[in-house]
Amino acid sequence: MKLSIGMMVKNEENNLERCLISLQPIRDAIDSELIIVDTGSEDNTVAIAKQYTDRVYYHKWNNHFSEMRNITISYAKGEWFLVIDADEELQETQPIIDFLLSEGSKDYGAAALTCKNITQKNTADHYTIFSTLRLFKNDGYFHYEGAVHNQQKFKGKATQLGASFVHYGYMSDDKELMDKKFNRTGTILKKELEKNPDNIYYWYQLSASYAMHKDINEAIESIEKAYQLFCKQKQQNQSKYIYVLTHRALVYKLAANYQKVEECCLECLTINRSCIDIYFHLAEAQAILSKCKEAIENYNNYLDLLARYDELDKNLSVVEYTLNNQELAYYNLVNLYKHTEDYEQALYCAEKLSSEKLILENMGNIIFLYVKMKKYQSLRTYYNTIKEEWRSIFYEKLSETVSQNQVNQETERQVAVVFTDIADEYGLYCRLLIEDEAGAFSNETVNRIQNIDFSTLPLYCSGILYYLLKWHYPLEKLFINFKEIWINCLFDQLSRKYDDLSEKIYDYLQNSECKNNLSEHKLHKALYRYVLLINKLEDAEYKFVFDRYLEEGILYLQFIYSTYILDNNMVYDVKNDEEVFLLNMYHASIHRESSQAKYLQFLRQALEAFPGMKRGIEILLKEVQESKQTEQNEFEQYKQQVKGTIKQLITNNQLDQAKKIIQEYRTIVPNDIEVLLFESQIFLN
Repeated sequence: MKLSIGMMVKNEENNLERCLISLQPIRDAIDSELIIVDTGSEDNTVAIAKQYTDRVYYHKWNNHFSEMRNITISYAKGEWFLVIDADEELQETQPIIDFLLSEGSKDYGAAALTCKNITQKNTADHYTIFSTLRLFKNDGYFHYEGAVHNQQKFKGKATQLGASFVHYGYMSDDKELMDKKFNRTGTILKKELEKNPDNIYYWYQLSASYAMHKDINEAIESIEKAYQLFCKQKQQNQSKYIYVLTHRALVYKLAANYQKVEECCLECLTINRSCIDIYFHLAEAQAILSKCKEAIENYNNYLDLLARYDELDKNLSVVEYTLNNQELAYYNLVNLYKHTEDYEQALYCAEKLSSEKLILENMGNIIFLYVKMKKYQSLRTYYNTIKEEWRSIFYEKLSETVSQNQVNQETERQVAVVFTDIADEYGLYCRLLIEDEAGAFSNETVNRIQNIDFSTLPLYCSGILYYLLKWHYPLEKLFINFKEIWINCLFDQLSRKYDDLSEKIYDYLQNSECKNNLSEHKLHKALYRYVLLINKLEDAEYKFVFDRYLEEGILYLQFIYSTYILDNNMVYDVKNDEEVFLLNMYHASIHRESSQAKYLQFLRQALEAFPGMKRGIEILLKEVQESKQTEQNEFEQYKQQVKGTIKQLITNNQLDQAKKIIQEYRTIVPNDIEVLLFESQIFLN
């Protein structure tokens, strides 16, 4: 018999059949047997196993992986022995078949397969890859040693086959599974280390167990013990334990100690320069440490090794975590080349991306690079290649690039030129930008303005509103049904880009008449309010706008609320703080002439509700103070005039008339000392 396939199982009803089905191509092509040793299943595992083989045996689990593996081997009759677990699935089997049927197989004692270890439950995109010996010549010597993470012992040379399998047993996001594996494996490793504290491999595996369980401090402590033992090895033997250095770098990366990661990686490269993970970890650490030039070099070293991966002499003791990180390397290189202003290389790396997630995350960089390099037509070509559902993201990123990077007007115009033919809001914005320079809107543009739904206008197209304000386009024809919070967002966006926004709104309002309907009062109220909040007007202009805002705002309240709510100042029954402000200002206007105390009270309440209107309230308070001063001046003038008349009457000896005026004056000013002197003078006369 050419081949024995052996496995040990326990409670694997969810995995076993998938594994056994994947073995069928080998069993059909090779004279083989399937041996399954159950170690105490309590589910349907044994029943499933018996559907595929009658070589099912039972042995109680004894907490020693190698002894259980050796029991499985003891039942084997084949020339070769293939080791597989229930939570694994063969994917490429033909290389195994070809090897077993070849004459060249006689030259080897073992063969390695590639394991793809899936690390997350619901996606195959997250995995580690490593080579592992799984096919052995069953010569009577082949056996396993070690209680856990057992190590194979065989005679002869080993070769690498092109076959591969997937392992589903270490899902890092399955906490229950990870806890179960950690408790089982960790317990055995600790017991073995009590017996043999100088076992480098066990310290390494204990660190790996801690790392998978996210116990990073314990993982560091264990790998440092392995590293101390590694350092005691003779230099010529250190390459045998290179896995200690690769894992040490990984653990410090998990701890975000990037200075230490760099140190570990550089030490590893002095011993072995073909550890692909080391270049990736080193580049990542150097990028975070702002060593951009070195990071670029090592990402490129990583990509070079990845391209030649099949040709590399692989160390079977090293687990490789980064073989699926090619696009991540390119993604990081985009940022590094951009930072160093090597825009050509940045764009080259950006164009290597095919992952939708990374393309979306990198879209802003790609747009920036095309704009920075003045490749406007290439930018448009790139736009044509993206999915339709991504276009709003593209517009947002393009708008951010234009606004945040302070591109000059000519660059913005060149970008707009290549998008004017697009039949959406952004295309309309580009047309308005170009036609604004020409001094007039075309009929086609006007038609597109009339047909656009402004209630759903994206923020990146807020520039449309700016040009409509600038050209005094009658907004009331367009803004009929809209939410004020939305128009506030548009103005917030505009204010960051256009320094003259306040001036444009003010000019528009100066030339706009508001008809007595709800939507126009609402629109004009919003426009006046935003000019006030920008707060760039001179005092006279500000006062004019503030008065118009109050007028429009109060009219708006009168449209939407009953007189009962308004007359009773029911501030808790209106929608927001602005309406509380307007309601208080409505009552302030009622009491302005009749009761200064109440007028001031409502002004204070209005300011508490809407502090953004502080300047307007201060203007009104200043008016009150000025009015008081005017009254005082007029009163003082009146007093002097009356007292002058009294003095003249006394001089003319018209004492009765003087007494009469004094009596009237004292009802107004009772304690005027000068008038008392006049009375004394009359008495003496």
